[in-house]
Amino acid sequence: MQIGSRLKAIRRLSCPGDIRLTPLIITVVTLLVSATSFSQASDLGIAPELTDTQQADAQLKSPTLFRAVYKADYKGLPVSAVGIRELTNTKPGEFKLTSSAKSFFATIEESTSFQWSENSLVPLEYHYSRRGVGKNRRTSLSFDWDSQLLSAAEAEPWEMALVHGTLDKLLYQLKLRTDLESAHKAEQPWPELSYDIADDGRLKHYEFEVIGEEALETPIGTINTIKTTRVNNKKDRKTIFWLAPEYEFLLVKFRQQDAEGRGFELILQEATFGGQAL
Repeated sequence: MQIGSRLKAIRRLSCPGDIRLTPLIITVVTLLVSATSFSQASDLGIAPELTDTQQADAQLKSPTLFRAVYKADYKGLPVSAVGIRELTNTKPGEFKLTSSAKSFFATIEESTSFQWSENSLVPLEYHYSRRGVGKNRRTSLSFDWDSQLLSAAEAEPWEMALVHGTLDKLLYQLKLRTDLESAHKAEQPWPELSYDIADDGRLKHYEFEVIGEEALETPIGTINTIKTTRVNNKKDRKTIFWLAPEYEFLLVKFRQQDAEGRGFELILQEATFGGQAL
């Protein structure tokens, strides 16, 4: 199926939190974790007019396990970092997505544990740590769905009521992929995707927009991708993701730049998807 046949129905989607271009090193490393980085029991966008057979065919299996390695470069400066993202199956119906980034200056690690049930992603725990340049930081979120309470352990602990569909800053990225994959398999227009992310004691709303498709040359060969962009009110900053439909919309490339062309870029270096090297 051609991707372009559905790009005429461009709709709004959602994306990672605001990423500042300073301090430089923290930005580059954080990008690998948080920007390369959804609703708790939502349907995955299958159109109601589908027949029962079509719906069954379009249902997504649990996510394919993977390990991907990225390189990040800051335009015009000799700064680079290596990031690794990995999805593992911890027990029946439960998974863990981890993301780490390391450079000479800093190390950032992020993880989310979640349940996969009836095509929904339900966050259980989220952890984030940063060591090196700037202030060290640690954050842990605990999602108690029975009590509908979210608790955060960090420098200034906080709690908030859990709202249906609340996600963490890493899991929403996997939910974005599964929502796109569902529409892709059902041969439907790209769905409208928006996500509510728990952060700093409140919900933040992220949106994305599909803007095109592109075949990318990477160290592991040519990969067909769709391009999505962050929708926000900051006109001086552009954020673009290149995602591979062939591999359940795995992140292949990321770019962020300001109005003057300053910014950084990620590119996939190597990956194992479903136990097979790409």
